Amino acid sequence: MKKIAVWAGIVVVMFCAVAQAQTNLVNYQGELTDAEGKVLASGNYKIKFSIFTALTGGTAVWTETHTTVPVVNGHFNVVLGSIVGSIEMAFVGKETYLEISVGDDAPISPRQRILSVPYAINGCPAGVNAFAGPNVPAGWLACNGATVSKLDYPMLFEAIGTAWGNGYDSNDNTFDLPDLRGLFLRGLNSGSRRDPDASGRTALRRNDDGGAISNTGDNVASFQGGATRMPSTAETTFKTTEAGGHTHSFSEGKNSTSVGSYIETSDTASTNTDGTNVTRSIGATDSYGKNPTDGKHTHTISDGGDKETRPINVYVNYIIKY
Repeated sequence: MKKIAVWAGIVVVMFCAVAQAQTNLVNYQGELTDAEGKVLASGNYKIKFSIFTALTGGTAVWTETHTTVPVVNGHFNVVLGSIVGSIEMAFVGKETYLEISVGDDAPISPRQRILSVPYAINGCPAGVNAFAGPNVPAGWLACNGATVSKLDYPMLFEAIGTAWGNGYDSNDNTFDLPDLRGLFLRGLNSGSRRDPDASGRTALRRNDDGGAISNTGDNVASFQGGATRMPSTAETTFKTTEAGGHTHSFSEGKNSTSVGSYIETSDTASTNTDGTNVTRSIGATDSYGKNPTDGKHTHTISDGGDKETRPINVYVNYIIKY
């Protein structure tokens, strides 16, 4: 019993997370004292750390044993997660408790509640990130619209809810990740009038009947199709008020004339204009005619360009922390 009492004097000095995507570790510092409050002798000690989701009972969700921990004047420092890893999985619940055992002694009681700082490992400090690699790193999910379980990702669900879709689950146990494939991101209008068409934004996800299952309008996750801005000047129609009729001149012999007003000095020549025909008759046998139109015509403009209006761009993977 004396040995157990010695270890009951452990006091937590600092418990902080190294919250970086590539190093999910927790730095833990403490002080070992005996039952009378005196620090333990310097040396190496074996210390076992276990994390539970309850103050008493239950099964540890994460355990790691450091076999050789240097203790100097009672003080020690360890980096939790440096041996077995995966410590971030211990902080998905709302409450967690640390249990410590030194050497072969029974665990120190009571367990110590872990407060907010280590939860930074599983936080979303920057929301959605643009990732330059082809494969999603550990601790992140691709923003591909996948349906995931609320039980598997409770903190992520608490942060984004069903704004991006409810996963078609009648039992209400799933939610959808953002689907940002092939899309540009835009800051929420939030009544700022910077998006004049905010009220017309539609749902990014719909059910089989076409009903919206994700947000619409001036809300996060709403979708807006492509468009080209209308010119700032008033609408202009390019047209001509003339029918387009015109004349062509031709010559015969020594005389020159225009269609519709042909002149011939010969007594045997005559011209007739009936609005659609111009005919020149010589004698009773020879005739020259022209059928004019009203000048209407078309110009065909071939399709050109690509299938969308877009700026210069490059692909990245959008990912979200869970």
